[in-house]
Parts: sequence; C-alpha cells; structure tokens
Amino acid sequence: MKYFLILIMFLPAVVWGQDNQIRFEEGKTLLEGKRYKEAMATFLSLTETGNQNCYARYACFYYGYAAYEAGEKQKARAMFTQVTVRYPEWKQADDARVWLAQIAFDEGFRAKAMAILEKVEKGPKRKTAYEMARVYLDKSDTEDLRILHKRLPEDKTVAMVLAEKLAATQPEDREPGELEALVREFKLNPEMYGVKLKTTGHTKKSSYNVAVMLPFLYINDSASIEARTPNFVYNLYSGMELAQRHLAEEGVDIKLYPYDTKKSRDSLSVTLATDHIEEADLILGPLYSSLATEAVKFSDRSETVLFNPLSTDSALVADSEYAKLFLPDNETQARQAARFAVSKVENRNAMIFYGTKAKDSIKAYEYKRAIEKDSFNVAIIRRLDRYNARSIDKMLRAKTKVPTDSVNNYGVRIMEDSLHIAPDSIGHIYVASDNEILATSVIAGISGRPDTVMLIGDGRWLDYFVTPETLEEKEIYLVAPNFVDMSTDNFQRFREDYARATYRNPDRYASQGYDMLMLLGKMLKENGTEVLPAKGTGFVPGTLYYGYDFDEKGKNRVVPIIKYKDYTLRVANKPEEETED
Repeated sequence: MKYFLILIMFLPAVVWGQDNQIRFEEGKTLLEGKRYKEAMATFLSLTETGNQNCYARYACFYYGYAAYEAGEKQKARAMFTQVTVRYPEWKQADDARVWLAQIAFDEGFRAKAMAILEKVEKGPKRKTAYEMARVYLDKSDTEDLRILHKRLPEDKTVAMVLAEKLAATQPEDREPGELEALVREFKLNPEMYGVKLKTTGHTKKSSYNVAVMLPFLYINDSASIEARTPNFVYNLYSGMELAQRHLAEEGVDIKLYPYDTKKSRDSLSVTLATDHIEEADLILGPLYSSLATEAVKFSDRSETVLFNPLSTDSALVADSEYAKLFLPDNETQARQAARFAVSKVENRNAMIFYGTKAKDSIKAYEYKRAIEKDSFNVAIIRRLDRYNARSIDKMLRAKTKVPTDSVNNYGVRIMEDSLHIAPDSIGHIYVASDNEILATSVIAGISGRPDTVMLIGDGRWLDYFVTPETLEEKEIYLVAPNFVDMSTDNFQRFREDYARATYRNPDRYASQGYDMLMLLGKMLKENGTEVLPAKGTGFVPGTLYYGYDFDEKGKNRVVPIIKYKDYTLRVANKPEEETED
C-alpha cells in the first residue's frame, strides 16, 4: 500500500513534467510563428512555480516578450517586473530590465527608463542597453534632454546626447557655458563638440582678465555711442579703474573688460555667450538679483569665481561653489551685531524694530535668534513702515500717572508722571532698517529718556541728518560693513587720485569699487585663478575698508560696528571678534 501510494504520487509528477516540456515547446513554436496571443496563453499556464516546474522563469520571460509584441504592454511590464522580483539573481533578469526600460521609453518615461538601465550589470548587456537608449534619446528635443539631465545629473549617456544636441545648435540658442560644463564634467572629447575649455584650478598667470558686468546703459545709434550710466554705476566702475592703476604700480596686472547688462536678461545672455567671457579669470557683477541668478549659474558651469559687488542676499549664492558676495550677508551682519550686544550689555531685555525691506526682516529675526541663544529676552519685535515709524519715539517716552507715597491736604495720594516703559527696564534696542524716519524716531525716543539704552542701528543713518553730537553723547552704534576711515593716508591718496581722474569727489560706491578690486587683485596675484584659498583668508586689512575675513565657503565675516568717539568714527569691535561660531 505504501509503495502504491508513492507510485500514485510520483506518476502525476512525471506526467506533469513531461506535459510542461511539451507546452513550453508549443509556446516557443507559437512565438516563432508570431502567434503572440496564443503564445501568451500557453506560457501563462507555465508561470506557476513548483518543484517539478523548471520552466516557470522562462515562461514568465517569454510571456512578457509575447505580450509586448501583441501590444499588451501593461501585461508585459507586469510579467517582466515579476521576473526581476522573483528571480533577481537569474542571468536573464537583466534582459527583463532592458525590456522594462524599452516599455518606459515607448510610453515617454525617459527618466524612469534610464533609472532602470542603471540596474543592469555592467558589461555587454549594459552596453547594448545604452545603445538602445540612445535611439530613443536622439528623438528627444534639447529642452526635454535638459529636464532629463537635471533629473539624472550623473547619467553619462543623457549628458552625451544633450551635448551632441547643443553642439549642433547656434551658441546663442544654448545657455552660456552649458556645453562646456557637460564636456568638462563628463570628460568628453572637447574637439568632438567644438569646445575650447578654459584651464581651471589653481592657475597663476602674469596678468588676469576681470569681466565687469554692470548696467552702463549705453545707447547705440549710427552716429555715436552715448553713455547714460547711473551715477552710482559710473562711480563704482571708476573706483575699479583707479584700483587697476594702483595695482599696476604694485606689479599686479589686471585687465578690466566692462560688459553692459542694461538691466536686461537678454543683454546678459548675449554677454555670457561671447567668446571673450570664457577667458575671464574673475567676474564682478551683475548687480540686480533678476540677472545675478543667471550669472551665478554661468559661474558654476564655467568654474569662474564671481563676486557680487553690492548684494547682501545670501540666497543669491547659497547653492554655488564659485559665486560669492563681496559684502557680509544679512544674516552675518545680524549675528555679529548680536555678538557685539552680548559683549556690551548686562541688562538682557531687548527691543527689535525692523523696516519693510526683505533684508530688514531677515536681519531682525536672525538677531533675535542669536541673542536669545545667549539667554536674552526680546520684549518687543515689531515691523514698522513709514506711516507708523514715528510711534517708537512716543512709545519710548510715553508716560503714565502712578501713585506716590505722599498724600495731599485732603488725604488723597499724590500722583506723578512715570515712563510707561520703566527706566532701566530695557538694556538695548536693535533697529534693522536704513529708513530715515525710523532712525530719527528711535534716536529721539532714547534721547528723551533719563536712563541709558544702547542702540544698534544701520551705518546708512550717517547719510541722513544724524549729527556727531547725538551719536557721541548716546550709546549709539552703527553696523557699517562698508565703513571707510577717511582719516587714513590710503584714503587721502585715493580721494586725490580719484578727483584728479574723474573731476568729482568719491562716494561710497567709488570707495567700494576701489577696495574690492584692490583686494581681489592681490588675491589673484597670491592665489591665482582660485582667488580665495580653500582654507579661508583669515583677517585681511582692506586698503580703505576696515578688513575682510572670507571663510572656507567664501563668506565674508567682517562686520565693522562703528561709534563716534572724540567726534571721530571708530570701529568698536576688535578683529578677533570678527569670527562666527
């Protein structure tokens, strides 16, 4: 009986194994005859796994192929996916992945297809797979390939096809530096793509080319070129020209190449597409944020260091390796002001007021975060516009009636005026705004109080009618990142040479253009086209400015905080304090 039972169990298995082979061969015959629907039905019955079914994995694969040829791509995708999941180590699993990629290509999902092909084991199969991929990618237009490259930034096949498309277009029809960046990053043959790559890295030269992108606003006509350059732009560039001459006297050869951006993206695009811009060792500008973003992208693609001369918006260069801000950004200014306050004030109660500009709120809340980290209490943080700015004066000097310890002849307690904000209850006030009304109001407010409240304001207040006497008498400090000590010999020489060259006195823009190029020119001579050393600069005195300290990310950390003393503006924070946590 036992033997019979075993025989009964064994016989169906033998018959079933033979039946599987017969049906498998029938399915293959149907495939060869292109009878795909019938082949699908035959192979489907063989896809169930079991001890006696050695054809399951093959049946799954052939079913997927038959379904694809029959136009049943959804069923083909499902079965090829089963192959990769159920038999991941099987040598034909990579073939299934190639089919899945082809289906994705057919359906227009190029990124998905390329991601699938990345899983194919390196070797002949992957090479064949990528040859198939190129056929599909070649059919894509340039913009689609750009999008695909952004989604798959490390895929060399996508990069190569995009580079070929770009090489076949006119230079003005592609983003400046885009093709060069692809050739450089993926180590493609420059000659095949008609590209001349600039030597990058730490390169020292006998002279350096500096591209200056500013809104000169030149107007071309048939008779002449008329310049309608805004005064501040003219002064900024004139300061650079004077620095160029002074650097030459020190043996530093700087060649300035001005480009007119005209406040226009189209003008900037034309500038970035010129051959000469590829030869730049350093880029200064452009000024406006709407243009700066495109220039920053070019800076990274071309691996050319760029400095924005005027902006303090850290977001402009946040994701860039090569673009920097010349001035300390808004957050750094606020943090250094907070550090100064912490070192100067014992009373830990503070008020913060800020204006309507975006940078004002950034500074205010960064300042709040920084001093609260040192256990300060921010009693008030308030945004003020031109309509309610004068309210600070009233608030700081507002009085209320309070009872005294004395009574009058009728036995009634005598009342007296007292400040609503009690004396010595506030240690300091921080104002993040260069608004004149706001500056006037807060200074009037603290001037009308009997106690001493330290005030930290903005260096631009000096442009208004704030008198030295007021700033001398009160504990008023100003955050002045572009402070220039006009009593120095360097400034006297600068002022005389500038007036001789331009027939006008220098303003803060002229000083800034001059000091910026003096610093960066010396950095070029010392460090080559790297400009800033990778480890940072440490504290470096400026020619006119107080100094600089660029960290390893290229962020300037020096923020002079100034005060009148003996009727002379002096820097109140010492160099060793000019570093961040």
